[in-house]
Amino acid sequence: MKNGLQNRFSNNISQFSPSLVYETSVYKINGGVNAIWNNGDLVCLPNLYGELYLNNFPFILQAGFVSKINKNTYRNLTSVNPYLSVMKNQINTLETEYYGGIISNISKRIVASAKAGVVAYKNYQFFINDTATGSDGKSFLLSNEEKINNFRLQGDITYTIPGKLMANGAITFNGFTGMKTNQKAWHTLPMEGRASARWNFNKKLLIKSELYFFGGGHYLDKNNESGSLKGGIDLSLGGEYKINNKINAFLDLNNIFGNKYQRWHNYPVYGLGIVAGAVMRF
Repeated sequence: MKNGLQNRFSNNISQFSPSLVYETSVYKINGGVNAIWNNGDLVCLPNLYGELYLNNFPFILQAGFVSKINKNTYRNLTSVNPYLSVMKNQINTLETEYYGGIISNISKRIVASAKAGVVAYKNYQFFINDTATGSDGKSFLLSNEEKINNFRLQGDITYTIPGKLMANGAITFNGFTGMKTNQKAWHTLPMEGRASARWNFNKKLLIKSELYFFGGGHYLDKNNESGSLKGGIDLSLGGEYKINNKINAFLDLNNIFGNKYQRWHNYPVYGLGIVAGAVMRF
């Protein structure tokens, strides 16, 4: 790849993931390995997980020791942070997770799960503001952390009335530790959650909503001074109306509380947003 700084580099990954699955009425076990060629270097990572079904109890126990590689291309990274500056190279992230959890069918309409684990990263990429002389600090650079751990808790719940209503919510807590190159886990979120609902009021009208909230992370400012962002909350409401088989009208209200927050330092979100329009099918 050739970028604006006349740097040329390649980023090639090949992966082979054989596994064996053994299942009975009581448990299921998957045993495998991920053989990954990461830019010519061979890495073998585990892919082991299982589920235990408990008779007379409406839940499943799960545990695992799994891994994957995150390809840090410009396209993938800008899908997370769209303000990333030109990259001088690409270093992929190896991720290994040890976890345990539970899945429960609370009722015919409610499914919930919870999981706790430790995620070990190799070559994790933090986003930091470019504070070089003459820079406005609005573009972002990558700062590599060779090894880091994340103590992660996750939970989610889904409520469904088939053909009528689907509502779900999820929350994740992160605790990054072990940084040596970076003082803090820049621009990561200690807490992040979402809740959404889609209600088919009738055959023509769909009503939808989404709530997003997060706890603020840390950022690096000029003179290597660190700061903390405040958390944010954003509620959106919308609707779609089927005029006929070819035309749908829609109305979306975003950030209806008008909250001012920053997910990325120097990029505040302001006010209520309203989008209306129509979709035509031919």
